[in-house]
Amino acid sequence: MGFGNNANTDSWNFIWKLKIPPKVQIFMWKLHHGMLPVKALLQSRMRNSLATLNCCRCSDTETVLHLFWQCPFAFNIWKWLFEWWGLSSIRIGSDIPTMRDSYRCFRDRITQEVWKTTLGACVWTIWLERNQGVFNNKFASLENVSFLILHRSAQWCLAAGFLVKETLAWWNINPMGCITRSISLKKMDGLILNQEGKKKLEFAGPIRTLDALHAEWEALFFIVDIISKKNLITSWMIYSDSALLVRSLLNFKNRGNIEEDLIIEVRKKMLRHNIFMKQISRDFNDKVDLLAKLGSKYEDIKIQEAQDFV
Repeated sequence: MGFGNNANTDSWNFIWKLKIPPKVQIFMWKLHHGMLPVKALLQSRMRNSLATLNCCRCSDTETVLHLFWQCPFAFNIWKWLFEWWGLSSIRIGSDIPTMRDSYRCFRDRITQEVWKTTLGACVWTIWLERNQGVFNNKFASLENVSFLILHRSAQWCLAAGFLVKETLAWWNINPMGCITRSISLKKMDGLILNQEGKKKLEFAGPIRTLDALHAEWEALFFIVDIISKKNLITSWMIYSDSALLVRSLLNFKNRGNIEEDLIIEVRKKMLRHNIFMKQISRDFNDKVDLLAKLGSKYEDIKIQEAQDFV
């Protein structure tokens, strides 16, 4: 399983330098050494002391490996976590060392630290929810557990100075977009104003992009994912001024650095939820963007032109 009996420097540094509460650091150290009191371990030390060795969520034996990684419920938590961070192609390992090494998929040091903190919040929440099931026969839904991970990781990162309160509103949508790198670098891409000109929403744009096409695909994946989760019985039309994006959606040969699996996934969601896409001119897109931002106060664009867009 990879849970060594001897401490190694890398794991020591990974755990004890995490920006998480001390009790969670102790918990993760026990997890690393396979010392958590799961049912299989208790049974090995105290023969015939337990009525059942089954996981409280399924019928398999409760080992450390099963509880945190192999149980279907835990697997779905990790799946959600990676989708939240936009890491659908990454797979978590089955021990602390591979968890530790997963931060290398991020280039920025602060992003790496936030990711490590989030991993700590995830395994700690899984453990607490396991205890609720074992001792109180209470079982939270995946949605509730996800919320707890969002809340814990945000609070820990806020305490460590990785986040600021102004960015917490979109932590659950774009975690990397609201990480504080300096006082002047809060990854804000835009604002949505009401008719009075007051701010209603601030949002972050894609920051892990390799080029312009990759940025367009990040944005497309984001909006298609949001629409698909709403599960509304209607049709949608997405307009873009990027000819490269439209061509890559239609033909794999034009996909550049975009993963083929991502294109297939977006295509399936668009087909399933009646989402269509159309290219428009950049000039027209700029006008529509201004109209959306300024609302009814922007009178230079004619209403007929806006109706053409709809």
